Amino acid sequence: MDTAMKIGLGIITCDRPAGCRRALNSLPWDRLAKVVLVNDGPAKSLAQAQVQGAQSLQVLQNDSNLGVGKSKNRALQVLLAAGNDHLFLMEDDIFVQDPEVFDLYIEAARVTGIQHLNFSQHGPKNKTPDGIPDPATIVDYGPLRIALHRHCVGAFSYYSRACLEAVGLMDEDFYNGGEHLEHTYRILRAGFHPPFWFFADVYRSEELLGDEPWSASQSLIASRADQAELVRRSDALFQAKHGRPVGRIPVAGQGEVMRSLRKIQKRLGAKSGKSPQAVGPWQPQPRRRNLWDKLRDRLSGRVKAARMERPTGDHKDPRQIARWPDRKR
Repeated sequence: MDTAMKIGLGIITCDRPAGCRRALNSLPWDRLAKVVLVNDGPAKSLAQAQVQGAQSLQVLQNDSNLGVGKSKNRALQVLLAAGNDHLFLMEDDIFVQDPEVFDLYIEAARVTGIQHLNFSQHGPKNKTPDGIPDPATIVDYGPLRIALHRHCVGAFSYYSRACLEAVGLMDEDFYNGGEHLEHTYRILRAGFHPPFWFFADVYRSEELLGDEPWSASQSLIASRADQAELVRRSDALFQAKHGRPVGRIPVAGQGEVMRSLRKIQKRLGAKSGKSPQAVGPWQPQPRRRNLWDKLRDRLSGRVKAARMERPTGDHKDPRQIARWPDRKR
């Protein structure tokens, strides 16, 4: 790992001193060039957030509640201005379990070429009812694997500097709903990430990061009385900006996803890396699929099966030859 690279982290908190303290005290401070803590709640909420060894910490106090998107942008702006090459955002209910987590996310980006990754295991959406990680598939690159998940969770995110400079920051018209999702959509459309509904994460990320058990009551956003209205507003903004609501974005077929991963690797990834191969079960998001890719994948499967069954030129078993009737009939 390149020890000269600069890693920056932004932590977003809002009136949660205990969670904020746990997050800060879990950090490997020697690996981080700069840490920005943005408090979107009252200033007194940080009084108990005592930190050990936090020489690189800068605290930003919002004058009023700006919301998640604006608060994350404040952190990213400071980190970019400080010259960081690799930028992370973390919310205050996430904490570090493995001090190598930042290096492992950066290495995954280097090998695969994917310039934006999201920790998938916060909350229940990317898990089985028993709490087991439930990815759409696992992709093997040789030196490492990544997981592709059906839902985009923005509690811990990685961005390369090049990605943010090309795409920009989050759209501040969104307020406490959909900002990270819309931002990721722009990133993937710019060619830095595989198709929507296949959100990239490092393999076994649940061993690297921990989180407080998610619930609507625990979440300061989900527990708001106007949360339903915020969601409707977010959906309307997304549709106005991109011509369709999030739920109408088609689910790519396996062929399209793998072609996208190979293209990203060729353009941005390690040149000596192995071509990506899906090694786990293929379990795409159960929504609309791209019809052409569905037909193409089905045809590809039939061709492969036919090649496996077709006898070689020196095969004399009549039972095998009988499977292939004379085409002249």
